[in-house]
Parts: sequence; structure tokens; C-alpha cells
Amino acid sequence: MTMVEMAEKVVFEDPYTSTKFAKNLFYADKKDKTRMWFVCTATDTVIDLKALTKAFGCGSGNLRAASEDAMYNHLGAKKGGLNLFALINDTEKAVQIVVDKRLTEEFDFIGCHPMVNTATTAVSKEAFMKVIELSQHEPKIMDFTALAPAAPIGGGPAKPQKQKGKGAEEGKQQPKQKPQKAKRAKDVDQRGIEFTKEANFSLWYAQVITKAELIEYYDVSGCYILRPNSFYIWE
Repeated sequence: MTMVEMAEKVVFEDPYTSTKFAKNLFYADKKDKTRMWFVCTATDTVIDLKALTKAFGCGSGNLRAASEDAMYNHLGAKKGGLNLFALINDTEKAVQIVVDKRLTEEFDFIGCHPMVNTATTAVSKEAFMKVIELSQHEPKIMDFTALAPAAPIGGGPAKPQKQKGKGAEEGKQQPKQKPQKAKRAKDVDQRGIEFTKEANFSLWYAQVITKAELIEYYDVSGCYILRPNSFYIWE
């Protein structure tokens, strides 16, 4: 059952009707697989993977979904069944727990799987944090809204300030080069998609899945790497 399906089908009765479902993700550093993070957020919290990669101190593109074996070996959870209670199994404290700040402040109850994804239980936010305390992990409370890159005011880059003084005079003596206008292809999607689905489906599809950071092509022909976004969809 996907997170969307769960939110639609699982209904809590009073006094738990306002329960917020938790989204659980398991990441590892591709260059150092001993560095692992269990990220627990509200279902509708947006995660900027590039910003999260930087926050975790990983190199560009190195934050990946950890393997199923690592998740089972350290947390005792199987694919699709990662949950807060699994922290108890990490007796070696090999996994860093990262908690969405919203879960600690905005919601009275949080929906968690009881080690299997066929059921969901509601726990108070106080009990939620108590489970982490009992597991003897030190949680990192993260404000994911602060990770998102801020858009420039007005929707465009800041205008350069005019230089004053001697440097400005020297600048006037330099011959000005007329900037060339970039040619914009007709009907180009401004998100970076250079082809339309109708004109060239294969190239359009390839750009969609790579620019959306769903997959990354591998050196071996015909092979590719599933990135965290696609792994989450797959689950």
C-alpha cells in the first residue's frame, strides 16, 4: 500500500481523527555506506534531496536509498515496513534518526506502522519522542522548510550593483561586448525538458526521469541506478 492509498483508506476514529501519517525513508552515503540516516517526516513534507545531501555532508549525488539488506540488518525492517519502532533493533546505534520538526510541533498524534505495513497505529507526539529516547538514539530535529532553496525576490536573479570610484572608470575603458541572446527553441518546457512528448517521446521520457532525479544512468549499457525519489515511488 502506498502512502497516498494509506492516507485514503486508513481512517482513525475520535480522538485520533487528526493523526498525521509518518513518511519513513532510509538513506546511506554511496561513498561510505556506514553512514546511514533514518528520515521520518510528515507525509506531505517536501524533501529537497540536493539540500538534504548537503546537510548530511555527502558529496553531490552520493545520498542514496540504502539497501534492503542494510535496512533489515540494522533496523529489522523489511521493504515497505520501515517504521519508528524499528529503531529499537539498532543496538549498535549505527543509524542516525532525523525527525521532521513538524512532527514534534504541529500534530497531536502520529501514524506509524507496527513493524508491518498492513496496519497503522496512532501514537502521541510525546510517545513518539519517548520511543526514540528508549532506543537510546539522539534524534536530529530538522526543519525541512528551511532546507528548500529560497527563490529570489521578484522571481529573478538580483541585479548587480553599479561600481563606483576608480574601478568604475577603468571599467568604462574596456570595450563592451554585446551579449548574444540565447536562442529559445519553440515549445520548450522551461523546467529543462527540451522535447515534447508528441514530437519525440523517447527523448522526452529520458529527460523527464533524469531531470526529476528518478534514475541515474550507469556505465554498463542497459543498466541504471534508482535514485531515492524512484525508490520511494517503487515502495
